[in-house]
Amino acid sequence: QSELKKSIDFWLKNGMDEVNGGVYTCLDRRGEIYSTDKSVWMQGRCGWIFAYLCHVYGVREEWLRASKSCIDFMEEHCINHAAGGRMYFTVTAEGAPLRQRRYCFSEAFYAMANAEYYGVTGERENLERARRAYDLYWDLNHGMPDPTGLGPKTEPETRTGRAFGIPMIYLNVTAVMQRVDPENAAPMVKAILDALTDTGFWPDDDSKHIIGPDYRGGEPSIRKGWYRITIRIEEEEH
Repeated sequence: QSELKKSIDFWLKNGMDEVNGGVYTCLDRRGEIYSTDKSVWMQGRCGWIFAYLCHVYGVREEWLRASKSCIDFMEEHCINHAAGGRMYFTVTAEGAPLRQRRYCFSEAFYAMANAEYYGVTGERENLERARRAYDLYWDLNHGMPDPTGLGPKTEPETRTGRAFGIPMIYLNVTAVMQRVDPENAAPMVKAILDALTDTGFWPDDDSKHIIGPDYRGGEPSIRKGWYRITIRIEEEEH
């Protein structure tokens, strides 16, 4: 608890931008800012973290205010409306766009932050934002043409491949979405697990590996580089 408090206090004291909103993340160990450029990923991550603290430990005004600051900054400055709602990768302190990338993790962390904030506050607009970004992240990785026009990172005709980071992050977002918006989460979880199976990330389901329709994993692997993903979706009692 003491380490958690020190970490929270460090970022609230040194990272939050009280002028423009959002958070600075290029800080040294003393809390001095060495670059005012803002990572959009980190705006989403911090927006989620501070809302999640409220979920776990109870609402504190300074945590909720920090979460909202990051979410509002993204909403106002980090969405490229000329490119189908895709989000930037980095922006200036004031929010002017610096870099657009083909990766769509900005959208994933934006969805995660808005979903968690909705779970704490019940603000419907945050849920709708989370749903839109959640669907966009999925669509961009399942055949939707990228509105930015950046194209693939590599030439698939030369060497095919599939990144594990995409379903991994999607599972993280889904873990939040299924908690705050459970009726929309289950179909996507099945699709992700099927995709991970198809790519050979884990063995195909049988009695030793995936037990039953609830997707429970078998014994944890000790193989280095493997991951154990825990995600639980339960039908509510009525």
